Amino acid sequence: MSQPKSSKEPTRYQSLSDCFQNLLSQTNAREESSGQFKGTCPAHDDHQASLSLKLEDNRILLNCFARCDFNNVCEKLGVDPKELFADPYQDNPPPRKSEIAAEYVYTNPDGSPRFVVIRKENKRFLQARINPNGSPEYSMKGIRRIPYRLPQLIKAIENGKTLLLVEGEKDVETAEELGFIATTFPQGAGKSEVADQCIEWLKDAEVVLIPDNDESGQSHMQMIGEKLLPVARSIRLLQLPDLGEKEDLSDWVQKGGTSEDLKKLVDESPVFTPSGSPESPPEQFFTLIGQIPLTEPEWLIEGVLECGALGMIFGQSESGKSYFALDFGACIATGKAWQGKKVSQGTVLYMAAEGRPGLKRRQRAWEQVNKIEFGDTVPLYLSADAADLSNEEVVEKLRRDIRSIPEPEQLRLVIIDTLHRHNSGDENSTHDMGNFLSHLGRIQKEFKVAVLLIHHSGVGKETQNRGRGSSSLRAALDTEIKIENNEGTIDFTNTKQKDFERFAPMSFQLKQVNLQDAQGRELADRYGDPITSCVLEQIGYVEPEAPKVAPGKNQEVFIECFEELLKNSQAEDRVKTAELREAVRLKINKPKFNETWGTLKRGSQLKQLFEIGEVMTIRK
Repeated sequence: MSQPKSSKEPTRYQSLSDCFQNLLSQTNAREESSGQFKGTCPAHDDHQASLSLKLEDNRILLNCFARCDFNNVCEKLGVDPKELFADPYQDNPPPRKSEIAAEYVYTNPDGSPRFVVIRKENKRFLQARINPNGSPEYSMKGIRRIPYRLPQLIKAIENGKTLLLVEGEKDVETAEELGFIATTFPQGAGKSEVADQCIEWLKDAEVVLIPDNDESGQSHMQMIGEKLLPVARSIRLLQLPDLGEKEDLSDWVQKGGTSEDLKKLVDESPVFTPSGSPESPPEQFFTLIGQIPLTEPEWLIEGVLECGALGMIFGQSESGKSYFALDFGACIATGKAWQGKKVSQGTVLYMAAEGRPGLKRRQRAWEQVNKIEFGDTVPLYLSADAADLSNEEVVEKLRRDIRSIPEPEQLRLVIIDTLHRHNSGDENSTHDMGNFLSHLGRIQKEFKVAVLLIHHSGVGKETQNRGRGSSSLRAALDTEIKIENNEGTIDFTNTKQKDFERFAPMSFQLKQVNLQDAQGRELADRYGDPITSCVLEQIGYVEPEAPKVAPGKNQEVFIECFEELLKNSQAEDRVKTAELREAVRLKINKPKFNETWGTLKRGSQLKQLFEIGEVMTIRK
């Protein structure tokens, strides 16, 4: 849908932003991405929020994805097409004194005025730059926006004080009257570019967001909160109670809210949650499954681990788990195929609780064997220490740290080595494990990243073939891999693959490598001994022998009866099942024999020995 040419005829709005705010309100628009809104189109019966709205520096873009006529959309919105361009606003005359309800001066860090926001009696807003002589000029071209009360804001951050971020200068002054330090951004809700200019002043701030009680206000604060995540020290979101539609902090105070009430609400306000987290379901929570497009699997490691999946490698101590974790990470970070399987190249974060020197030596050995130098370009990052991923505040800080790495959108894998060292909860508790997994889910969802847990297996007979702790862990996994070291042969076995066929087992051994420096000279310790590490080397897979289990009493009777009947049988390897059943029944002579017979036939040990049908045949 094409946009009209601009005009310089007078307009009823005081600024392009003023017009945009009106359109957002009329269409109940919500922000979909940075500066891009979607609302209800008034030109057709719209149930899909088909109207796209975006405010640029010199125009407003409107587009109905249902292909409604542009002029018809403007007519239904009550807006003249010329009002969608900046030109008509640039020659607007300054407001008369009788029209001015309030003036809010935005000052530089040194206290000198930069620009003024004027609120008119009709609740329209106008902005003007302030010239060196103090006179206003009603053009903001080339003026970089700053937060309101900037000098006070800077001082509050330096002193570690909490800062309230509200919507509108009036609410800032209301918060100040209650004894709080507060700020706002100019131009109201929906102006992403303005927020980008103001955010830089909030580095290391402890911020509490207080949105107005309407859709545009909520969307505006959500947008600001997400922009603050890589910048602020902490972010919380306070929804004021007992507000009517479109009411704000000033309305709350007029209803009787006090400084003590606000302090308590601020202290109890929850941590801000980005959109896309489990706590923030999408606007349309349910979708017809037939409308969801079919997509092919996107493999992180072909046939082994899918992109965005939750995987786990488990095994006994010193079985070689961390070697596989590093091998996975190094291949993904460099783009090298893992054991001949293609990988999706990208950034890898390795969260290690201990053993950084050992991991560095393993990485150097991997470099030498694979002839790939990491240098400063391979995006494999190692954590400084363990992080308690059962703690919400720690997880929020970790997410901010992840956003600060170069190109976080390229993140492919987070390795957590080990689960136990990164979880202070009780791993046997379903509740604590659920809390841990929920926090991992936030990281997976926000960064669309796979997570690989390194975990210990149990030590008892019943638990040595699974990861230690609550069964809810295994239930949550997409991929599970068991590592077992049998006298130097490390078996790598896929024990769960949620949506795909399990890959074939593999076997490896650790190959010792003498480490070298950048010039290829072998390294030695202070005693002259070579410094070594190991890398994984695949070898032919050997099927481990199944443990021999002595047959039970009833199984012994079954085998004895079979051998007796076989002596009188014309066949060398089979007897009639009905005759065998009767012989076993007479010897066991117990009530409910049918249950006993069923148990015998289903037993795995007898199935290994016999093929069971109308006749009982010895397996070759």
